[in-house]
Amino acid sequence: MNWRGGSNGKAFDAAAHKIEARRLPARIAVLSIDVEHDYNGDGSAALNRLPDLLTAVRSAGLPLTAFVEGRLFVERPDICTCLVEADADLHLHCHDHRHPGDTAESLAAGIDAFGSFIGAAPRGYRANTYGLTEEIFQELVAAGFAWDSSILPGIGLGCRPDAAFRRGDWFLFDDSLAEYPVASWRFGNLRTIPFICSYRQLIGPFAESLLERVATLPELVIYDMHMVDLVPDGRLRRSPLPLWLKGAHALTRWRQRGFEDLAALGQRLRRQGYRWTTMTALHELSMENQGSGV
Repeated sequence: MNWRGGSNGKAFDAAAHKIEARRLPARIAVLSIDVEHDYNGDGSAALNRLPDLLTAVRSAGLPLTAFVEGRLFVERPDICTCLVEADADLHLHCHDHRHPGDTAESLAAGIDAFGSFIGAAPRGYRANTYGLTEEIFQELVAAGFAWDSSILPGIGLGCRPDAAFRRGDWFLFDDSLAEYPVASWRFGNLRTIPFICSYRQLIGPFAESLLERVATLPELVIYDMHMVDLVPDGRLRRSPLPLWLKGAHALTRWRQRGFEDLAALGQRLRRQGYRWTTMTALHELSMENQGSGV
């Protein structure tokens, strides 16, 4: 596993592609969850609490976008049915988190599983551990995906601090694939600590309150989370994660954000002028405003 994420392939090379930075006409926030087995393994104690999450976001008035691990469409159709019945915005995640990275074969398997269950091809994608590779980029374009949300500008596991991703709210790659980056705190144009559930737990509420005073959030906030970020799971030791990452999870479990934090986060961003929406609605909005370049 490399620092950019779980991929074994060549990382997406921003310098090798035409990348156009684009702006949105308003502040937009998207609540997204990577729906997958617990801690990259076969556990499901946290995953099984998904119905509780769906109830919580409904009560908070927060639309939910779900990136679903491909194998769940076959192995856990009950979970996928819950998402459909809750009117979640469904898109494809990696096919199997037990493997360290995406491949053309695993992407094809995920597309087939998604299509068989949903009855339509996926339009959006999120790579394993934010590890967008050259191979997967080309495969996404060939398969007709409209957009991707794998780039995490900033520092840390899976992150991409490339200068190309410091400007704009979203990006158009090679006139063919829209990229909606996951949120990170920023100092000017510099993207730093990821603004996602796992990192918020890692730095803790005191450090986050300091960040709020000296840093800002991007105009497009795509907030990502996992069920293991939200609810306790006692099976971390059986996970295939590396020891250092298990340690990071263990250190933060005592201050899990939980469902109540989502409601507070929703209110907090609304007060800051953000409108909560889904990835599908975001893509429609951005296509209507493609002329808003940087």
